[in-house]
Amino acid sequence: MGLNRHDAVAGLLLVALGIVILYGAFGYGFGSIRNIGPGLFPAIIASFTIIFGVLITGNAFWNQLPQLAIEWRPMLATTAGIVIFALLIVPFGTVPAIFGLVVASSLADPKSKIVHMLLVAAFMSLAIWLIFRVGIGLSMPAFKAEF
Repeated sequence: MGLNRHDAVAGLLLVALGIVILYGAFGYGFGSIRNIGPGLFPAIIASFTIIFGVLITGNAFWNQLPQLAIEWRPMLATTAGIVIFALLIVPFGTVPAIFGLVVASSLADPKSKIVHMLLVAAFMSLAIWLIFRVGIGLSMPAFKAEF
């Protein structure tokens, strides 16, 4: 029975983050069951974050698991995909943003082929735009050029 420092720190950070979010959520009204206020959902998420943080911290004291090596490539590729999406969605539209997201995220797999990656990105861009624009009716421009 030892202390897994990485899990203890991660758990305590989750607890602290949850407390900060919960504190911020109290600044908004929770509303009622029939009319939910803007503070309820962040409060629920913060509560789950605190619970998971406590569980992870408690687990750090009782389980000594082997330390796993961090796989940087998938983590960086996924993060890059999210950043690319956020940077492209407003100035260029839905299709280029999703295309960039899928291409960047596909780089997480070192075995991915460029042709396959581009085909999947094109299909996903079109499919997601059709689902949200045609299926749900949201006004999402496929392409736009604001510079």
